[in-house]
Amino acid sequence: MSVTFSAQRSSGDWSLGTGQIEYESEGINMSQRNAADMLRLLGFVHAPDVDEREWCDDTTPVPDWIGDCDPGDFSGRILLARALLDNATDDAHGLPTVDDNEPGRARWIDLGREPGYLARRLGELQEVTDDAARNSALVVWG
Repeated sequence: MSVTFSAQRSSGDWSLGTGQIEYESEGINMSQRNAADMLRLLGFVHAPDVDEREWCDDTTPVPDWIGDCDPGDFSGRILLARALLDNATDDAHGLPTVDDNEPGRARWIDLGREPGYLARRLGELQEVTDDAARNSALVVWG
């Protein structure tokens, strides 16, 4: 599963089946793990609900996997995320590759994340945000 961030302007009422996309930028796609870390860093999280408590503890903020945001608000969140990046994450060191191949269990491979990934992607998200502002659109993800 992955999450794509893009600028999008739509019209009509989606609940009535009259919604249509008028403008959509090229998206930035992230794996679910990277998107979860990015959404947490940007503050798009909520407390776990009853169903989510089955797979996470009560203290872990759950990412808002689908959403939209005004470009001004999103830009402010990027600015704050950049300021907090070194304290809120270990982005400078990245994440190591993990190959869990315990006998009798399914093999799990996590390819990790290169150093500086979150900082680089914040820059790319700022470009999407600027595009949204220029085109009277929202930043959307899902």
